[in-house]
Amino acid sequence: MQGMGDDRSIKNRWLWQGMERLGIQVLNVAEDDIAELQALGVKLKDSDRFISANLISTKTGEPLLKPYVVRQIALKGSNQKYRVGFLGLSSRESFLKTETAGYTWADPQASAKKWLPELRKECDFLIVLACLPAREAVRLAVDNSNIDIIMCGF
Repeated sequence: MQGMGDDRSIKNRWLWQGMERLGIQVLNVAEDDIAELQALGVKLKDSDRFISANLISTKTGEPLLKPYVVRQIALKGSNQKYRVGFLGLSSRESFLKTETAGYTWADPQASAKKWLPELRKECDFLIVLACLPAREAVRLAVDNSNIDIIMCGF
C-alpha cells in the first residue's frame, strides 16, 4: 500500500477490499502502510495477519507488530498439513520520517538474523515477505540459507 494523497487512499481502499475478498492471510507492513491501514480502520496491533520483523517502536525498541506468523497449510487433495512460517522485512530506504509517529525501521538484515533461527524451529517451510531492493533481497538469500522462499517487491 502506498500513501501520497487522495488518489493513493482510494487505490489503497480498493486494494484492501480486494485482499479481503481473496482471503489473504498474511501481510508484510512496509513504508507508510501503517497510516493508510489505520485510516481504513484496520486493527494492526496483536494481529496474526500483519507482520514486520523490523518495524520498531521508538519508545520500547521492540517490534510494533509480530515479526512473523506460522500457518498450517494443506496441499490441495492432501490431508497432510505443513507449518509455513512467514517473516516480514522492509527496507529502511524511505522518504517518510516516521520517528515522530512512534516507529522506525531497523536494519532488515540484522532483524532477519535475530528472528530467523526462532522461526525456523517452528515451521517446515520458511517464507520471507520482503519489501526490499533487489540487492538487499539477494544479500538476504546469500546470508541466510535457512530461508526457503523470498517473495520480494519494492
